[in-house]
Amino acid sequence: MFTMKEGNGMAEEKGWDLSGLDRFQKGSQKIGIFELADLFGVTTMALRKYEDKKLLQPFRDENGYRKYSSWDLTKIIRLRQLRQEGFSLESIAEELSQNDAGRRFQKLEEMKGVLAQEILYRQRLIAWLDTREEELRQFEARGEECVVEHQSRRYCCVYMVGDTLADKKGREWEHLKEWIQALPFARVYHVAGGDTPVGEALSCLSLREDELKKYGLEYLTPDFVLPEGPCAVSNLTAEAYSDHNNSAQVVFQARRRAEELKLSLSRRFYAIQMVWYTQQNGVFRSYNKAMFPLAEEK
Repeated sequence: MFTMKEGNGMAEEKGWDLSGLDRFQKGSQKIGIFELADLFGVTTMALRKYEDKKLLQPFRDENGYRKYSSWDLTKIIRLRQLRQEGFSLESIAEELSQNDAGRRFQKLEEMKGVLAQEILYRQRLIAWLDTREEELRQFEARGEECVVEHQSRRYCCVYMVGDTLADKKGREWEHLKEWIQALPFARVYHVAGGDTPVGEALSCLSLREDELKKYGLEYLTPDFVLPEGPCAVSNLTAEAYSDHNNSAQVVFQARRRAEELKLSLSRRFYAIQMVWYTQQNGVFRSYNKAMFPLAEEK
């Protein structure tokens, strides 16, 4: 809060005593690169990049070392402001070489738009992590039990057939690249016909139908859609190392647990979602959710 001093019109802030400002003493007018890097919390390489972009022009002392003036200090403050606001070194160099107020307003509006998109992405990422956390909790809670769960309609894009890259060309290849770019907002699914060995399954990236809109991915083109419906669900852990792979065995065991529910299973397909994986000492271990659809009632 400011009050006006009678008589001279000068403003002074209540509670501030400025009489001690003379305690600040002049220091060096020549600042070394290490001191400057320490002050701004950047690397010396970053300062050299500023120099490469002609944003700073340090001089050399008698020993050939870079030295920066007090004016360089003020310039770095402004450069750091612009970098923290999101501007690249290239755009900063371009803008500082011009004196166009209209262009500056335009660039600020453009950056606000970029940051708004980044905020939206981060919000979606937090929602995705919440979902992943819930799936991990469900996996742990399920343990060795086989239960019936309703599975949502899922959109899938194939990236492998068995142990080979899917033979995709043209638009199909471009669609696969779009799905890859949509990561992390997709899960790994292995889908096979009812009697097809897991080693010949289709490996896919998959999203629930509602997640396409939730994560702004409506543009993705699926290869096929898994129908919604009730499934017998159980956990399975597969291991692979050297010439060993027990995937077929653990899928068989998961199917046996599903059959023990005494429910009629569909032979149309089964699906396995990779929930998590580890790789230790050459052993690849995947933790999965196996889903066997129930047969439709006639």
